[in-house]
Amino acid sequence: MDKLSKRIVLVLSLATMIAALGAGLITPIFQIYLYDNLNFSILTIGLIYSIYTIALAVFPIPFGIFSDKKGRKPTAALGILGYAISYLSRIFARKPEEFGVLSALEGLGDSSFKPAAQSAIADVVSSDERGSAYGIYNAAASGAIIVGFLLSGIVVVWFTSFFISFMIGGLLSIVSLAVLLLLLKETLRIDSLENSKFDLKQIFNKRIRRPSLIYLLAVIVGNFGVAAILPILSIFVILQYNIPLYFIGVVWFTYMLSSTISSIPTGKICDVYSSKHTLGIGFLVTAFSFYLLGTQNTILLLIISSILFGIGSAMIFNASTTYMMNLTETEIRGRTVSVFNVLKMAGGAVGPIVSGILWEGFAPQYSFIIPAIAIFIAGVFFLIIGVPDKEIKKLMGVNTN
Repeated sequence: MDKLSKRIVLVLSLATMIAALGAGLITPIFQIYLYDNLNFSILTIGLIYSIYTIALAVFPIPFGIFSDKKGRKPTAALGILGYAISYLSRIFARKPEEFGVLSALEGLGDSSFKPAAQSAIADVVSSDERGSAYGIYNAAASGAIIVGFLLSGIVVVWFTSFFISFMIGGLLSIVSLAVLLLLLKETLRIDSLENSKFDLKQIFNKRIRRPSLIYLLAVIVGNFGVAAILPILSIFVILQYNIPLYFIGVVWFTYMLSSTISSIPTGKICDVYSSKHTLGIGFLVTAFSFYLLGTQNTILLLIISSILFGIGSAMIFNASTTYMMNLTETEIRGRTVSVFNVLKMAGGAVGPIVSGILWEGFAPQYSFIIPAIAIFIAGVFFLIIGVPDKEIKKLMGVNTN
């Protein structure tokens, strides 16, 4: 990477790292707050998380168009502002519908910030180095969020309040926004792209239709599995493994520490070996971790499954992002990523609702076993018929010699 590319990657990593620290304080304890303090049912919690996922399906396309026309920097800034408002407003919310609105606002933030940041990196980093760049970016974000995870339960117990976590998370998002606005250089030549039009045929052109559809089918099923488990993970672990609240942060910390340590090596594997195989194996590792988590009840296996989940997550993030970016062109990258993310969220929107039905209609363990099977199927499917990276680069006109 040249000097400008490194600067873009580092600034985005710093801004994401600060925001991720706040998110890490909130994520492990939020579902517990809804379940224990507000007495929401598992199905209601699942619906709240589904609203977040639906927002990820509604907002990406308009923000992708905005990103391609007005630039990555203002789009990313709007996303971080969405985080800040969502986190701070949780101090005052009490009803399910209020949390539904705030979840939608957080989804708006993710729809705006993450695709813009990913596109900004792809704008300035060559396809041969993107796996490594996303590995650095993900490692920085993960490094911060693991600290938040570790402190999440401790902060609640220490201050005997969930509200302090919401407040700190919101304030950190505001600091992240300031870093982005002050230090990030726009990566897009806006003057030449202002009149570009949104065209699905341009995104799914004939030469990449097959690899795009295979990729999307695999990640839709994979997203269903992951989205089904995350909204109930903390509640299930406390009940199944009989651990205190402060220890739940250790579980999430172990998961993210594993993901952070694995992030840069798995990014290198994407560059040197294949993002196709990295993604498929990442699905299989994640599926096995969820199966262990849902069927065992010893602390040792809880830690092992958390470590495997972290490794699988790092592989999925780096490989999925690299594979997706290799299927996009600079001129329409923002909207292409947004369309891909909208379609990927189809599975994610259903997952939390299904897990709530499985939990309340059958048994909590089924909320892990069924999603694990879905993720396993996605991994096998992609390993068998996914399109290799070299073939994609040839389709996109990239010299592979």
